[in-house]
Amino acid sequence: MLEKFSLAGRTALVTGGYRGLGKAFATGLAEAGADVVIGARDVAASKAAAAELAAATGRTVVGAVSYTQ
Repeated sequence: MLEKFSLAGRTALVTGGYRGLGKAFATGLAEAGADVVIGARDVAASKAAAAELAAATGRTVVGAVSYTQ
C-alpha cells in the first residue's frame, strides 16, 4: 500500500526541520523515500539533525540552509 505514496526521486524542503513537528515531517518524508533539505536559521542545529536523519534513513539530507535578516 505504501508504494503508492513513494517519494523516491523527489526532494523535500522542510523549514524548521531540526526539532519538533518539522523534524517529524522531515523524518516521514525521508522514510517515504524523499531526499530532504532542512531549512533553518540555526545552521549548526540543522546540520546535526540532517546527519542524524541521514544515518537513520539512508537518504540524502542537507542541513545547511540559513535565512538572511
